[in-house]
Amino acid sequence: MPETHGIGLLCTTRSLGGIELNVLRFARWMRARGHRVIVIGSEGAPLLREAASEHLPHHSLGTPRKYGDLPAARRLLQIMHAEQLTILQLNVTRDLNLGVLARSLSGGHLHVLHVQHMQFGGTKKDLLHRLQHARLAAWIAPLPWLATQARERTTIAPSRIQVIPFGIELDALRTLPPVKEARRSLGLPADIPVLGVVGRLDRGKGQEYLLHAAAMLRAKGMPVHVMLIGEDTRG
Repeated sequence: MPETHGIGLLCTTRSLGGIELNVLRFARWMRARGHRVIVIGSEGAPLLREAASEHLPHHSLGTPRKYGDLPAARRLLQIMHAEQLTILQLNVTRDLNLGVLARSLSGGHLHVLHVQHMQFGGTKKDLLHRLQHARLAAWIAPLPWLATQARERTTIAPSRIQVIPFGIELDALRTLPPVKEARRSLGLPADIPVLGVVGRLDRGKGQEYLLHAAAMLRAKGMPVHVMLIGEDTRG
């Protein structure tokens, strides 16, 4: 029998985008392999709603603050103990402080790792990040160049930085309809190029650049159709 683990997947964001969907996929995959997995998030977050719809075990932490939230850290540790989870997986940098606090409260018995879902916005070598990163059991990057960023822009020991690519659910790709049928079902023109962005509707995603580019192409007589796919998280 392969060894199984109890894993807490922490993600306190209030969006439903790529990171959150990756958390849900990972929970499904690990559960299918016999591991005990609990999704842990903020009260009322779409992540927990989706976890419930997929019958994935989940817990709410309320609305934790970004820094120094000892009550939330205690609640997190209580969940880990009650569910007999020994591994805590962090998925966004905002949860580093919460995960590290829970580890400290556990006396160092909690194994905390971080999965990197996006590139760094800058160097993370200040005192706070040094203290947080020093307490991680592992840093998981999905791509070699992201692992290189982690080595260059943090003080994490290279031996604790691992590359593990995100998986792909191939069965979903095998059942895709033909292009013409897909276009017809989405109300898209059959013979006009379609430009698109998949990602939450947010300033940081840059959808406005695509809209400006499409307007320039149309002004030059090049017919294009624009499709934006994602949750509206502006505000």
